[in-house]
Amino acid sequence: MVSPVRMPRSERRAQLLQVAVACFTRDGYYRTSMEMVATAAGVTKPVLYQHFSSKEELYLEVIRRVGSQMCDQIDQLLDMEGDTSVRVAFALERISEIIIASAEPLRILDTSDAASPIIESAVRDIYDHCARGVGTVLMLSRELTEADAELLGQGLTGMVRATAGRLAAAGTSGEQEHLVSLLGTFISSGLRAFPSIGVTDSAPATRLA
Repeated sequence: MVSPVRMPRSERRAQLLQVAVACFTRDGYYRTSMEMVATAAGVTKPVLYQHFSSKEELYLEVIRRVGSQMCDQIDQLLDMEGDTSVRVAFALERISEIIIASAEPLRILDTSDAASPIIESAVRDIYDHCARGVGTVLMLSRELTEADAELLGQGLTGMVRATAGRLAAAGTSGEQEHLVSLLGTFISSGLRAFPSIGVTDSAPATRLA
């Protein structure tokens, strides 16, 4: 094996994390080994272990890295001007840009729950942070208790999670924009934002295929 190119410690750590994100995204926690990460990064296993003492520690840093991207975007909502719908639309746009760009954040987070209790706790903390941020925005223009606002924040965050795969798989930017607009409209205005088709409540529903 060719000797790895020497880098300052901080640069090497950042490079290893970047490679680890790709490996864990592609193969998941259990199928990814430290040897695979080291090989993909062009270093030896001892070099990798100089920075991360175990696969769990490496994965935890990956979780924190992708999670911090989401949390930073949510935190920016509190500094924005505009009504709630504008802020919610901004949140969706920013989170969606991360998802569309690499499909990594939610894919990593949503496949990590069974890895270990420590990792499960880290993922839960990230989503709780996002839920509290969205809930705080809702409280700026609606009479809500903190508990109710956080519950709604959790629901909205869950909707974004559920849409992540569809966004990442969208074939065109137009389709991506449509999905973000659709979800944003529903979140900010509910079903009343969509035209009625004039069907009574008693009419039988057509099951989705």
